[in-house]
Formats: sequence, structure tokens, C-alpha cells
Amino acid sequence: MSMEQTVRAKIQKHRKSPKSAEVDLRADPSVVYSIVPAETLYDLGIQPDEDTTIAMPGGTEATRRTAGAYMEVAGRSGYTRVAFGKEGDPAVLGRMALDILALALDPNVGRLQPLT
Repeated sequence: MSMEQTVRAKIQKHRKSPKSAEVDLRADPSVVYSIVPAETLYDLGIQPDEDTTIAMPGGTEATRRTAGAYMEVAGRSGYTRVAFGKEGDPAVLGRMALDILALALDPNVGRLQPLT
């Protein structure tokens, strides 16, 4: 059974921001930071505040700009850190966001499930 699922995430600069974007992200708990295309984040007015070495899918590491963002997935929402994805980077919903949103991939069905 695959431990991956693509989910639709609504991303905003902050909870009350009038501007938002919906992005398809592959849920991957082996990656800590969510990776969102940089152009999407910049369009939302989200500016990077630090450079961070992050784990990429497949186990490699890369340095990416990171910032805080408000994210909603599967009816759950909260603030999390996101990495500014470069061209060719996969769009990923990482473990930090999954934990903050109290979501997990169920290994029996390969689907995102709320933690209870």
C-alpha cells in the first residue's frame, strides 16, 4: 500500500488574509517542511525569513528559504513553516504541517486521517 496521497491545501499569509491559493501537495511524513512553489508564496505576500537546510523527498538535503504560512487541509487549519520550492522541487505536505493539523497517513488505507 502506498504511503502517499495528494491533497488540496489552501494557503494564506495569515488566517484573515483576503488572498489565498489552493495547491495540490503530496503528503509525505518523511519530509519535515512542506514544500510549496516559491511563486505561489510570493504571490500571497509571504516573504522568506530564513535559509534552512531541509530534507527533500528521497532523502537528499537542500537549502531553501522558509517562512510561516497559514494552511488548511481536510477541514483542519493552522500556522506552519513552509519551504519556498524551486523549479523541479515536488510540492509536499510535510510532517510539521501534518502534526500541527493533527493529520496522519493511515498505512492500512493509504489515506489522510485525523488523529484522535
